[in-house]
Amino acid sequence: MNKKMMTMGMSALLLATVGLGSFGNGKLVHAEEVTEKPSEVTITLHKKAFTTVPEERPNSGLVSDDFGNENLPGVDFEMFDVTDVYYNLLKDDPRTTDIDDDGLEPAAAIALIQSDHTVAWFVSYGIESIDKQTTGENGEAVFEKVQVTETTGELRDKVYLFLETYSPAHISRIASPMVVMMPVMMPDIIGGVWDGTSWKD
Repeated sequence: MNKKMMTMGMSALLLATVGLGSFGNGKLVHAEEVTEKPSEVTITLHKKAFTTVPEERPNSGLVSDDFGNENLPGVDFEMFDVTDVYYNLLKDDPRTTDIDDDGLEPAAAIALIQSDHTVAWFVSYGIESIDKQTTGENGEAVFEKVQVTETTGELRDKVYLFLETYSPAHISRIASPMVVMMPVMMPDIIGGVWDGTSWKD
């Protein structure tokens, strides 16, 4: 099945929570449909403030005006390539004693990276920050020329972890870790709502 892909930007909101799949509540994605898989994309994180925690819901990846109303400048985000970690989790669940016969489902692997990214993973996989951006007055941190697919080896689709690594003292909570798996697909919106699982053909 051919799925329509999208180039994207996404937002990390002040009180974001981890959600379903690659994106959770509070990670808004501005998407533009494309028919061919691009080699690079631009990812824009939008840092917003809330007065109350928004209700968790699947993120469609499309523009939404109901997330936060105050842009937050001066917030640092770092991007890490966790492609090896992700594909290894598909082969083996590190929380069990079985070796290479009990891999995780994709959504579970993403959730584990979001919730349990550890110093040990960073050390054993040699994971280092590959880009760092700071939000400007518009609350945006822009990561340009983000690779979609490996250029050597197995040519796997890339997987990235975004972490908020610094925020001004007046910000009480940081954005949840965000995992983005390439390519990002265009959601199938029915009646203005996305169920969190259906994608356009």
